Amino acid sequence: FVRHYNRTLNLPVGNTRVLQQELNRFMVGRTSFLPSTDRPYIPGSALKGALRTAYLNHAAKSCSLRETRDARKVETQLLSGGSFGTDPFRLLKVSDFSPVGGIETGIVYAVNEKKKPSPFPARGPYQILEVIPPGALFHGVISLESPVSKGQVSAPLDEETLFESVRSFFSNEKIREDKELRAINIPASPDACAKGKLVRIGRHSGAESLTIGAYRNIKIMKGKNESPRYEKSATTFWLASSHDKGIEKQKLKPFGWAELLELSSDEALRLNDSEVAWKNEFEALQNSSVTHLQQLGSSGAQQTLETTSKTPTEDTWIGAALSWDPGRQQLIASLGNKKAYAAGKELVPETIARNIFVKKKPVKATIVVNSSFKIIRIDPL
Repeated sequence: FVRHYNRTLNLPVGNTRVLQQELNRFMVGRTSFLPSTDRPYIPGSALKGALRTAYLNHAAKSCSLRETRDARKVETQLLSGGSFGTDPFRLLKVSDFSPVGGIETGIVYAVNEKKKPSPFPARGPYQILEVIPPGALFHGVISLESPVSKGQVSAPLDEETLFESVRSFFSNEKIREDKELRAINIPASPDACAKGKLVRIGRHSGAESLTIGAYRNIKIMKGKNESPRYEKSATTFWLASSHDKGIEKQKLKPFGWAELLELSSDEALRLNDSEVAWKNEFEALQNSSVTHLQQLGSSGAQQTLETTSKTPTEDTWIGAALSWDPGRQQLIASLGNKKAYAAGKELVPETIARNIFVKKKPVKATIVVNSSFKIIRIDPL
């Protein structure tokens, strides 16, 4: 990636077409991230979508549908007529999954590989993506509510069936993919541990992991001016590579696999301790002293090492809107197009805490923020 970056810096400026083409190809797709700490997080909508796909595949095993071409109608029939008001998944609440501790990200190339050996390479151009390497931990809450009235949801979800469908669907998809990878000499990714369940989230998770097997109809693009065809499985993989050229097949890795585990109370406490320790270290670094060299005088003047306390410039926002994001467990202050953040609830005065945390209403307040757009004090108006 660094070599690619240096090549891009040295592109000839005279050829506008080539310059624009190469700059467009050098775009890096970011992960979702927390503005306050720049750490990645997993949107709850991504995980909820994976759970929904698994459940729909389970439901399809015992249904014979009248309409199988329109994806929305297929879902409606599988969920017993679920419209927005009666869809059983409206009772499934999935929070954003927040990072635990310091999580680094990496830059990879997403490259296209054919599933069947061929003398001709796949034609998909590479993409550059920021990714979360294996080993990162995220925590969040999945809760299943009961319908308020009998007629509200005709076929409500039950926890055991939902998570068994997750285990079954994604385990089978992993077995299928591992077999296809081995056929073209690419190693498979690790399996889940004994008490974990595989899920697949994020970009390039594979068309099969995003669709209903019984009614799968994957669009396969053909050559220029040729009509696409539709198949039951994709014909290529998108895989992670450290190189855009000279790809080493044995080092390619599939995207999107994650492991979902239910935490015991002790495990939850350990994760919380890890997160608190990281936040303390992060805040200490933000407020630490900075050392820099200051050049004095003209030629021949000596260099002195000077240590100064880093005191961020403070700004007071009068009448800012203060709200609480329960998924990310952070406060958000907004004034015009400016935003500031703080982790936890400790800064909120008791006089406005109920409105923010219980009634979940934004409250006007006087907010003091530093130059890093971190909230450092909150005063009620």
